[in-house]
Amino acid sequence: MTLNPNLSAVWSSRGVALNNCGRYQEALESAEREIALQPEESQGWYIKGYALRKLRRYEEAVASHDRALELNPNNSSAWRDRGHALLDLESYEEAVTSFEQVLHHQPEDAEAWSNRGIALSRLERHEEAIASYDHVLNYKPDDSQTLENRGISLSHLERYEEAIASFERALDYKPEDSEIWNNHGAALAKLGCYEESLVSLDRALQYNPDFALAWLNRGVALDNLKRYEEAIASFDQVLQYQPDNPELWGRCGAILGQLGRYEEALVKLDQALQYQPNFAQAWSNRGLALFNLGRYKDAIADCDRALQSQPDYGQAWTNRGAALAGLERYEEAIVSCDRALQYLPDHALTWNNRGFALIKLKRYEEGLADCERSLQYQPDNVLAWRNCGLALLELKRYEESIASYERSFQYKADEPESLYNCGVALRCLGRYQGAVIKYDQALHYKPDYLDAWDNRGFVLNKWRC
Repeated sequence: MTLNPNLSAVWSSRGVALNNCGRYQEALESAEREIALQPEESQGWYIKGYALRKLRRYEEAVASHDRALELNPNNSSAWRDRGHALLDLESYEEAVTSFEQVLHHQPEDAEAWSNRGIALSRLERHEEAIASYDHVLNYKPDDSQTLENRGISLSHLERYEEAIASFERALDYKPEDSEIWNNHGAALAKLGCYEESLVSLDRALQYNPDFALAWLNRGVALDNLKRYEEAIASFDQVLQYQPDNPELWGRCGAILGQLGRYEEALVKLDQALQYQPNFAQAWSNRGLALFNLGRYKDAIADCDRALQSQPDYGQAWTNRGAALAGLERYEEAIVSCDRALQYLPDHALTWNNRGFALIKLKRYEEGLADCERSLQYQPDNVLAWRNCGLALLELKRYEESIASYERSFQYKADEPESLYNCGVALRCLGRYQGAVIKYDQALHYKPDYLDAWDNRGFVLNKWRC
């Protein structure tokens, strides 16, 4: 039986129709029948490649398109679909080349410009990606997906205001798109506009309540606003969708630590470490929680675990130094602080902790200098103001000591030891009435503070005399 060569066109048309109907396996079979009849015809190889890509057989799809292009280098459809398959294979450089071939033949092809932009953005060539997206918008100014992609590339370049403008243009055309609202909110957060960011993220969640990334970004914004309880609630929502995400468990643990809920923090951090045993930040934060619970030896052990995983993790060195100071191992605490400062030279808490250890070693001038350094980086650091007050008291610089304690009271006025020490400085200056007031305030917060009772009695006798 002699085959009719015209039959190949029927198989070709059938393959195209089946691809258009989403019946890709049948389309593939039709394409193979066409190729068997006309193996040197480009179109059959293209139809086969398209069907293979839709069946997620990407490498075979690329090979089929390569054959189509050997036979007809001007087959724009094959170049285009080859680019799509290469995107799916994450072969972005080759994808760019394919889409540029499409544009060589069809320079006003908006889809090819868009896909070229996507491939370039995956290569982190965002300036070029934006240029591609701008070409799309020349032909299709209302293309919301391109406007969103353009905003994402602008965000990667930290051009957040332009990104926000791009997202807002996208929302003009697609006002109920949760992903655009999420990206808009994330860009606002990068500018520190956390309240506005929350509005956008809430809109994202209004349209897609199961949008884990929007819940995550919402939690980050709330964390930055120090609305910690709400932040935890948002992160808990994310954990419903990503229960094995160690970073989320770790972040929840860190926030609970900031809230002073240290036992709960340990539970969350243990979950983080269950999924990522070498998670340095979780070990460090666990050590910090243990430090705040007074479990100093355990805290040091956890910080050491953090430093095994990440020896240059400055925060772990800081937390380790604090725990060593808690055990009155001040020389070792200073060594840990010095290591921390190699990596975090502007870290206010570390300078304060180092200063405190020096004060405890009676190296008052050095301790004072470190605490003052801390205040350069964080002027509202209540601990540093207290420690300056203590060092100045020991140096008998009483007026300056009182001034430092008064600054600390602006931020936290209920710390009995600081009130007591301020009273001592006032007493040393013969300002007995002021001293009694400070002792009374110390006793209000700590009624069994024996030194305060003793000094109060002593000052009252002096005052009456």
